Amino acid sequence: MICKKQNMFSLVEQWRKTDLTQAEYAEHQGINFATFKYWCRKHYEEVLRVPKSTFIEIDHQQIFSDIDRKPQVELELPSGLRLKIY
Repeated sequence: MICKKQNMFSLVEQWRKTDLTQAEYAEHQGINFATFKYWCRKHYEEVLRVPKSTFIEIDHQQIFSDIDRKPQVELELPSGLRLKIY
């Protein structure tokens, strides 16, 4: 037996491939609109949302080997802080 969460997430993923609104898809599937909307939100929160904070690895050797390059973008904030992107 498939758990309700897996079943609903599967329906949400199927809905995303259509041009239907959530209400139209829910009606077509015989699902209460409020219930389907809830599962769409849960699917977004658990599957689609990018974590709020992520870390990326930066190759420090590449940074130091390119130290002589000119920045592609340079931002100067009102505080005087400068951000250079190479």
